[in-house]
Amino acid sequence: MAFSRREFIGFSAAFAAGRAFAAPAGLFATGTPNLRIGVVSDIHVDAPKGDFMIFGDTTTFESTLRYFRSVGVDGVVIAGDMADCGMRNQLQCVADAWDRVFPGGRGKNGAKVEKLFVFGNHDMEGCKNWGFDKRYMHKPSFYREVIATDPKKAWEDIFHEPYAPIWTKVVKGYRFVGAHWKPKHPEGVVEIEPWFAEHAGEIDPNLPFFYIQHQHPKGTCHQANAWGADDGLATRVLSRFPNAVAFSGHSHIPLTDPVAIWQGAFTSVGCGSLRFAGGMFPLASGGERGHENTRDDSLMPKYEGVWESRQGMLMDVYDDRLVFERRDFMHDAEKVGDDWIVPLGKGAPQPYRPEANRLWNVAPEFSAGASIALSEGRTRPAAGGEPVPSLTLTVPAATGVAGARTYDWVLACRRGGRKVFVRYVVDPNCRRAASRALGPTSIILPKAAFPSGVSALSVAPRGYNGKVGNSIEVKVMI
Repeated sequence: MAFSRREFIGFSAAFAAGRAFAAPAGLFATGTPNLRIGVVSDIHVDAPKGDFMIFGDTTTFESTLRYFRSVGVDGVVIAGDMADCGMRNQLQCVADAWDRVFPGGRGKNGAKVEKLFVFGNHDMEGCKNWGFDKRYMHKPSFYREVIATDPKKAWEDIFHEPYAPIWTKVVKGYRFVGAHWKPKHPEGVVEIEPWFAEHAGEIDPNLPFFYIQHQHPKGTCHQANAWGADDGLATRVLSRFPNAVAFSGHSHIPLTDPVAIWQGAFTSVGCGSLRFAGGMFPLASGGERGHENTRDDSLMPKYEGVWESRQGMLMDVYDDRLVFERRDFMHDAEKVGDDWIVPLGKGAPQPYRPEANRLWNVAPEFSAGASIALSEGRTRPAAGGEPVPSLTLTVPAATGVAGARTYDWVLACRRGGRKVFVRYVVDPNCRRAASRALGPTSIILPKAAFPSGVSALSVAPRGYNGKVGNSIEVKVMI
């Protein structure tokens, strides 16, 4: 008999509110998983010699695959953005790394390991990123190397398996459906509605099935924090299938964010990035899009910690639960937190309750009387050289029902007769398992960043839901 939505989706209220679910001893049956899948996204492999952007080589990807091989996966999901600049030679690097780790497509026990890959926007539209097209003086040669010129041919030449805009595979009895990015279309994927209408009868309603696309389905995992979600088509289609589990990437939001998993009419899982953290982690100050005031990005330093996060997951599928193991593969596959457990079916400790998401309506706040502490010192510039005069600014943790995930620092000053605003987002938990910033948070700024005179610096706490609480302010005399 098919599971109903309430029977199929079991989910602790604490987890749905933004906390990882810890299973009490004896709650679930023991034994080996029915299915084991490696899950990554946004690997952004670059040129064969790594001569253009060193962060795009295959070293991390290959070591990740070796970890997956060591634990005996049955398949590997890549939720898009394999080739950073959409070139066939970059996609070939992905295939070559796969073949070195899984020769003949086989794991260490000789069993087949399935490629569960989809194209993302970089694979299909990234050929002009970073001026890559300008390296080719002969345009016909360039377009012969572009994946999007003939994605079917590129896929079949390189991965040696049939290509379809939407593909389906069955792995140990569990169905996977992958939808490739559609070039020059705001949705990316456009054919899934008729595809699911035609193939719904092939989906076993008694088992979870797994859907893969590059963009997050709108309104699901990461909620308001996720930039670049789709326009709602996948959410509308998958809402008809309570047993659907969607994998997506694109935002690069790290797997330390507890709402990387969302459950509503179906389950949606954000896959992080195997290249760098993004989304809530702007590379430079002033990165808030659409800020209505003039800003000057020279006033504050870049936040470079994003390059130190390359994450992926291992998913184990049992009769009564999904278990997601989160690891950082830039740091010897270290775990970034406790496993996430998503109960399935009648074995759930309690039914999923949408009202548990009430914290999404609450902004974090500082305690009454909270203030910014200032201290002076000398700090060595990130680029090297002698230490320079600096200010350290520290705020206490924002407490209350909804804790802060990040803090928005805004510097307001007068420069050349005009008011300048600079926004700088600091996230201390990129690699840490903590679900909120529990302790004091500081930034260190060189005094040279401030123009002479009086500047006002304020800080406001931002929650996982993207909501911002009231700010506190301090005057800085330089």
